[in-house]
Amino acid sequence: MISSGFFILPGIAFSLTGPSVILAFFLASLLVVPALLSKAELATAMPRSGGVYFYLDRSMGPAAGTVVGLGAWVGLILKASFALIGFSIYFFGLLQLKVSFLPLQIFASLTCLGLMFLNIRGTKLTGRVQWWLVVVVLCALISFIAIGYRKVEFSRYSPFLTNGWQNLFAAMGLVFISYAGVTKIASVAEEVKNPAKNIPWAMGASLLVVTLVYVGGVSVVVGTLPKDQLMGNTSPISATALWAMGKWMFYVVSIAAVLAFASCANAALMSASRFPFAMARDGLLPKFFTQIGRTYTPYKAILFTSGIVVAFIFLFDVKELAKLASAFQLFLYALCSFAVIVMRESKIEEYSPCFQSPAYPYTQIFGIGGCLLLITLLGIVEILFCLGAIFFGMLWFYIYARKQVKREGAFQWLWNRVRQKKSDTLHPSLIQDLRQIQKEKGLKEGDPFKEIVCKAPVFEIETGETLENFLAQVSEYFKNTLNIEKTELIDKFLIQNKMGNTPVEAGIAIPHHRLDNLGEIHLVIGRSRHGLKVEESQDPLYAVFVILGCSNLSDLHIRILAELARRAEQENFMDLFLQAETEEEVHTLFLENLPDTEKIQILPNEGGKKIKRIVPLNSDQNSSSPFSPS
Repeated sequence: MISSGFFILPGIAFSLTGPSVILAFFLASLLVVPALLSKAELATAMPRSGGVYFYLDRSMGPAAGTVVGLGAWVGLILKASFALIGFSIYFFGLLQLKVSFLPLQIFASLTCLGLMFLNIRGTKLTGRVQWWLVVVVLCALISFIAIGYRKVEFSRYSPFLTNGWQNLFAAMGLVFISYAGVTKIASVAEEVKNPAKNIPWAMGASLLVVTLVYVGGVSVVVGTLPKDQLMGNTSPISATALWAMGKWMFYVVSIAAVLAFASCANAALMSASRFPFAMARDGLLPKFFTQIGRTYTPYKAILFTSGIVVAFIFLFDVKELAKLASAFQLFLYALCSFAVIVMRESKIEEYSPCFQSPAYPYTQIFGIGGCLLLITLLGIVEILFCLGAIFFGMLWFYIYARKQVKREGAFQWLWNRVRQKKSDTLHPSLIQDLRQIQKEKGLKEGDPFKEIVCKAPVFEIETGETLENFLAQVSEYFKNTLNIEKTELIDKFLIQNKMGNTPVEAGIAIPHHRLDNLGEIHLVIGRSRHGLKVEESQDPLYAVFVILGCSNLSDLHIRILAELARRAEQENFMDLFLQAETEEEVHTLFLENLPDTEKIQILPNEGGKKIKRIVPLNSDQNSSSPFSPS
């Protein structure tokens, strides 16, 4: 959680903006908030491992996924290189050895090779050890701040803003990499219980703690260390401890820094090596990177990534590594905010996050604008590096990856909606992914699934009937029971069906629509023992679940739809569904294994309510009503 940037960058940033480096750290934390809220929304909507790569690939498509995957990979490589240089600086400082930059680079490279060997062997820090490392580092820094504030000379804070606002913002961009770890929980969202509450709270708490430590620590550094010693110093924390608090605190913070750097470098190298592995598995990179060794690790991806880390260690100095890493982090955070806009404006019904970013879209617009502004202030090298990554990613996609993948992102849906073009020609993989996620997330406590199912009428669809005619007759039913215009409903159901928004798979279709003036969700269950032929599926339909919901309960609507689909896909469901003789038997199939199912009181009837029969519209038996008791 405590980044390596805090131990190195205060002195470098001080040379840019003077004592206002304290403000730079604080303002940088505020710019993290839009990305934090956006990633929390995306993580609760798409709880999948892979984090930012998965979100952006599914929101903006595989072309953007290629750019983002490569960008995130390079960003983690830069972060690992930066952490390894920092490890070397503080390690030699702990031994009180003064060396030039070349020995630091050589030692950092050797350390990288050691971590590479550990990762290939499958050895890694466990979650418990990682947790204790965070606790040790936090305790050391809290002690540093508490003792250091007694030594602060407030005159050192004046003049506060020494080089103007532009340099302050440039310092913000430089130190931004220090906040890279506060949103990491999003990458393990599918393992988090109650993600709607725990993910945003965990991210928020992490950001708050880190900001307090950074601002407090930098305030101590600026207020105690003489300016000539602080200016450009790459080990300002240990230098402050030695200057103002004695050797014992120098050793405490130096050891804490070495532990933080080692942990950060290992985590960054391990995460970075998984990006080419995941992208190769998705078809965006050659299968070469998916090869697994005897220890079940992607050893070729680890070897290749480690080689790039060593190259970056020798290509860039510590300041350039920090600026480049920050630039890529800003770029990815801006894309996360943009991804939320794409997902919401695409109006894909299956996009149903448990947590929604507040103040949309102003939060996202602020996040995108702020991140892009800071990138421009970091320097021409950083701008060209980001543009180069985008260009290379797009070039690689069109040369290689485009032939390997057949999926589209939500951006294509948004583009079609802007052009008022139907989305029935789009590849259904995104919708299938989102529907599968909804099935896995399941119902929330208090969802009225049981009540909706128990009230649902069940109709038998006779031979010769079509799906369109069945939907017309269901619309007639809703007209009679809910006083709704029939023609409007028929049109809406058919449009949804043509656009591909009706889930159709495994012999089941779930036409659904939402209206503004309804107060609850209604369900009609249709069964065809002979099977309905439909254009949208090669297989006949045996079950049709028609859902009519209300616009202000869109999340509940999607959860009910997903739960119906999930239960209908269970083993033996279809056989039992086709054999059922009464509505109660059908209802029971949906309610089995639900909590407190035994407490449900089935609607009373005489001897079991028989399933109603729907006959073809052109049949003589249909003279009185489309619904006749069998």
